[in-house]
Amino acid sequence: MSEDIRTLARRYIDAGWAVLPLLPGEKGTRDSGWLKKASEHVYTPEDFPEGCNIGAVPGKPSGDRVDIDLDAPTAVRAGRLLPTTGLIHGRPGKPQSHYWYHCVGIEPRQFKDPVDKAMLMEIRANTGQTAMPGSTHPSGELVTWASEREPLHIELVPLNEMVTHVAIVALISKYWPAQGSRHQLTLSTTGFLGRFIDDHPAVIRIMRE
Repeated sequence: MSEDIRTLARRYIDAGWAVLPLLPGEKGTRDSGWLKKASEHVYTPEDFPEGCNIGAVPGKPSGDRVDIDLDAPTAVRAGRLLPTTGLIHGRPGKPQSHYWYHCVGIEPRQFKDPVDKAMLMEIRANTGQTAMPGSTHPSGELVTWASEREPLHIELVPLNEMVTHVAIVALISKYWPAQGSRHQLTLSTTGFLGRFIDDHPAVIRIMRE
């Protein structure tokens, strides 16, 4: 039997998450003051009606837990290049699409495809909110933990660098040719990425998937 939403909210609150109630089956809220209220830990379990979703403000309001949101399919695959962390969630369609880290001082950042402006991935911290496990995604899929342990503690600069590297791989992968001769392209790409990423074989495997 699934956990009662108010019991779940209490568990998140007790663990230091800055939570807020979301509309049933959605990733948003109609409460115009939600960011301030959630960041100041104003919401209580009684604010979570049956059937609602539960969100959390990443970053400093939630004890410096930072959400690396892998939005595009190529970013989800490239997410394997991120540092191993104990806190990961997703849904059946994207089972490991949110990697959580403990990082002090990081700022929100979005990575978009410069051609079609589609979101590749983003760093979520201090503004915005993430629909947490226990919620139902608009697709109808249940959001669940893939790993529910302590997030990796990591410094600001290396996390920013690693996320940027993953975004680069995700973008290149998006336009990687599905057919034809790719030998020269592989050599050129490996040489370029070799300046930033040590695991060359993993990068090429991801781009070819």
